[in-house]
Amino acid sequence: MRIILIGCMLIGLTLHAQRPERRSINPEEFASIQTKKITLALDLSDSQAQQVYPILLEKAKDRIALREKREELRKEGKRPSQEERASFQKEALDKQITAQRTMKSILNADQYELWRKHSLRSKAKRRGKHGKGHQRRGRK
Repeated sequence: MRIILIGCMLIGLTLHAQRPERRSINPEEFASIQTKKITLALDLSDSQAQQVYPILLEKAKDRIALREKREELRKEGKRPSQEERASFQKEALDKQITAQRTMKSILNADQYELWRKHSLRSKAKRRGKHGKGHQRRGRK
């Protein structure tokens, strides 16, 4: 019995150790790919795509900087205080508002509505994926 238990533990450890590392994509590639996806989904013109690219590039750079900052804090064994968390959240929301207003000025009304629906849908998927906004299952 012990041999089976030890064998299972060893298999689990080796599988965990062989997990591939996340490939970090550079911000320019990420913004380019996202721009092309949005261009296909919303049927953007070339000028609209050129206006959307800098917004997505800035968003990608911010995401990478935030990830690096979190990893640095994690290595130091520190956690942000409540005030720091609140300021991070306010800053993120300000950036979202700015990006949303800019997208509204770039896109026409139909494209903007499609973009909003898509962004809300993808946000809901991410929350469900990470377990933050767990979904209730209807029981009758």
